[in-house]
Amino acid sequence: MKNIPEFATKEELFKHLKENKSFYIDQKKSQVKHTDPLSNASSKSVTLIGKTQKEDNDSEITREVVANTYYWLDSHSDVHVKSCFTKSIQENVAHHLNSHKFGLDHLVGETQKVEEREIAWKDLGVDIPGSTISLIASSSIKKSFNEKIFYLYKTGTIKQHSVGMRYVKIEMAINSSEEEYKREKEVWDKYIDRIGNKDKCFEQGYFWVVKEAKLIEYSCVLRGSNELTPTLENESKSSANTALEAFKENINYHHNEEQIKAVIDQLETLLKEPLPEPSKDTQESQIDYEYLKDNFTI
Repeated sequence: MKNIPEFATKEELFKHLKENKSFYIDQKKSQVKHTDPLSNASSKSVTLIGKTQKEDNDSEITREVVANTYYWLDSHSDVHVKSCFTKSIQENVAHHLNSHKFGLDHLVGETQKVEEREIAWKDLGVDIPGSTISLIASSSIKKSFNEKIFYLYKTGTIKQHSVGMRYVKIEMAINSSEEEYKREKEVWDKYIDRIGNKDKCFEQGYFWVVKEAKLIEYSCVLRGSNELTPTLENESKSSANTALEAFKENINYHHNEEQIKAVIDQLETLLKEPLPEPSKDTQESQIDYEYLKDNFTI
């Protein structure tokens, strides 16, 4: 996919975008979009409580994951807007994969439901008033599909996701008052006040509005092109015992018997001691996984 070249001034950039608008739109529509291999997105993590209340077991867990968050400028210079996936999720069931690798060996779970749900910006860790919309998938994650990924989800390690999609309807937004950019400025003005990271839009001077797209799959990734894509915590998975069991299972999968005993002893000691005050994103009844990670060694 051809990248937009760098220019000395925004005026030169805007002129290039206007002259090549059809080319770039056609190029986007011809590609399947997913996370860049070297995405410049943040590694920020978000903790939210989902609607799922099914108990975990040794072979299957159910999690709600945020596959995409709308009104957020991503690393592709895209801003997804309300209802962009509505038609697609009504017509097809998206696959839950690992790192956008499309094949039976890379299945993570079976998708139960996908919906577009309103979420407060502050619940996503963005300190602005109001709300946005997130694309949320409920998935039955199976140990038999991918044992390592199963344990990563079970221990709350997977923090970001990304969609594999095809563009259907796209518009260009440009922040210029020049008459030749009248249509692009109208698009800019229509959406800019809804965007959570609008400062990046002003810095860049343009963005692409994704009005409709076809959802093919959603994947767990290290860093998504849109960083507001967490795994939602399961309400039934909030006790210290459940946290301890999850850590025991993960340790058992990766380490020898002597290492296992040493780590479990440390964990059990920690759980007998008072935990630090929970952060604003962590309910009092939940174990702080970052605290546990910082306080035991392997």
